[in-house]
Amino acid sequence: STTRPEKLDAVKAVRHMAFPRRRPALSLSYKPAESDPELGASYLWGLPDIPESESWPKIRELSDCFDAKSDLPQDDHCAFVGQIAFSDMQGTLLGLELPTDGGFAVFKITEVEKLGIHEALVRPWNNKARLKRHQAPQDLIDDKLGDSTNTPQPPHEITLEEELSLPHYDGPYAKMIPDCGYGEKYHDLYSALRDACNSHVLGFGGYLEGTSGADPSPDSQSLRFAVMRVTPDAGIVHFSVPAADFKEGRLD
Repeated sequence: STTRPEKLDAVKAVRHMAFPRRRPALSLSYKPAESDPELGASYLWGLPDIPESESWPKIRELSDCFDAKSDLPQDDHCAFVGQIAFSDMQGTLLGLELPTDGGFAVFKITEVEKLGIHEALVRPWNNKARLKRHQAPQDLIDDKLGDSTNTPQPPHEITLEEELSLPHYDGPYAKMIPDCGYGEKYHDLYSALRDACNSHVLGFGGYLEGTSGADPSPDSQSLRFAVMRVTPDAGIVHFSVPAADFKEGRLD
């Protein structure tokens, strides 16, 4: 059996590894909005507020993570996922690391019948741009891709709650937290600490949480920027940003 001094040593070891890795984060939850959101507010789905100098993005502007975007109709419009104003993150620890003005919108396209993919786009906007609420393009209303996952959804109001985030023990940060992997001596302690800190997949800041498996970040220099559902019921997109770009709000 493990003696009390040994348990205390294990707690100290995990503390020394974990505490320097803590990152502020905001969990995201949502519910149907009772009325149309105000212009420039933070909300999910509904209709986007787009700067007057810009137009509703089309499929050709999206990511191509699955190398299959060329099989989609390039001039069709992307579905709107939601928009976040940085001002709504102020007053939080994460907000201290973000710009105070402007925000970003997320668009995507999902094709499940033939390709089984979704691709996405983060489009930033600043407080100097005059925003205009746009009506949904007809190709989205007509559901031209035919799987109902890109049709306009009613707006949902969001709730952001502060939490701490710790990296997954089996991902790009694993070497920074040795002996915490599955079956290793600190696994149970570290897992319990993670469960107490970050139990939400959806949200902003901190470390990415995989929908299955480990942290899907490309490397240990990237941080979670946003994890959002593509519809109110299913589908998730992950966005990571190099840590050096985080405070500047550089999303390109």
